[in-house]
Amino acid sequence: YRNQRERTRYLAPSALNTYLSCPLSFYFRYVMGMKEEEDVSSDIDQSVFGTLFHQAAEMIYKDLTTNGKHIIASDLESLIRNIPLLKKYVDKSFKKVFFKIPEKEKCIYNGTQLINHHVLTTYLRNLLRTDFRYAPFDMIGMEVPVFEDLNITADGNTFPIRIGGIIDRMDLKGDILRIVDYKTGHAQDKHKFKNID
Repeated sequence: YRNQRERTRYLAPSALNTYLSCPLSFYFRYVMGMKEEEDVSSDIDQSVFGTLFHQAAEMIYKDLTTNGKHIIASDLESLIRNIPLLKKYVDKSFKKVFFKIPEKEKCIYNGTQLINHHVLTTYLRNLLRTDFRYAPFDMIGMEVPVFEDLNITADGNTFPIRIGGIIDRMDLKGDILRIVDYKTGHAQDKHKFKNID
């Protein structure tokens, strides 16, 4: 994170949360680059579920904005009512993220995956309902990378650090820019900072 030549590394909010939860896990994962072995499984963990949701939501809003950035309530309402189309977005997400198969192939779901498919469709409808109540608005960006280079002083030494992450979605209504961070996992204890020092 301090290496000026390695501009691709950055300190993300998830890394900070890992540090706050367990500094040793942070060290192994983010400093040493050690990752947990990927378990090839038919189960869907919280991380994969979140990725499936993000992918489906991004596809929906890309389609809604093919003719411009403006999102109107009537478009959202027709999509909320079109459950077969929402299920197709979830299928596309499963194909890309989970099954890693071409879009033309058919998904073969087990029971747990079907339940997750139904829950994802419900979550997407809830997102669209929330946006329906907020509409009209303009879509500014989805999955937008943001980074900032800072100089940090610790123990009398100053060193550069890059912080950043991915913004799930940005939209604009009037002069209000809204930053949306989708959350699909369980609620965790929140860490509160009184100041940044």
